Amino acid sequence: MFRSFSDRPVPANDVEKIIAAAFRAPSAGFSQGVELLVLTTAAQRRRFFEAVTTPGWLESSKTHRGLDNAPVVILPLHDQSRYVERYGDADKQTSAWSDASKWPAPYWLVDCSFSTMLLLVQVVDLGLGALFFAIDRGEDQLREAFDIPERLGFLGAVAIGYPGSSAKVGSAARRVRRPSSEVIHRERYGQS
Repeated sequence: MFRSFSDRPVPANDVEKIIAAAFRAPSAGFSQGVELLVLTTAAQRRRFFEAVTTPGWLESSKTHRGLDNAPVVILPLHDQSRYVERYGDADKQTSAWSDASKWPAPYWLVDCSFSTMLLLVQVVDLGLGALFFAIDRGEDQLREAFDIPERLGFLGAVAIGYPGSSAKVGSAARRVRRPSSEVIHRERYGQS
């Protein structure tokens, strides 16, 4: 994940490859409840960052300076109603999954996460950088600015472009990756 980008444009055909990769993800019940809002113009990206950040934050941030240079911002959106409707269909009524309130995980979030991960993998394969980040403010402004229907939920946002710096910044720079012996368990938990 990169928090700073150069303003070098991402070729349009690469943007299309990234979008296409996102829609290769599985879809529970083939509900197809994932949508993407793709922002590539400077004006639209500026509107996005104005909605989700406080005034002056990007300019004063020690860890995210240059984030708003990203020439592409993608918002993965999920539509819970498509899953509820799909699992209410006759062919799903005998399924243990016919009641979405009993699902062990909300599959609209799972599918949206899968799509986002495939998008991120394609970004890396194209030699680009990205940052997935939460949208913790400005949802109402985003809905209004970009005509996003209420039925769609936000998973977060992905800034994409050529990295402005490869230096690790923030708390992640001080953390080390857990060894595989701690996170991979073979045949039973606790066995590596």
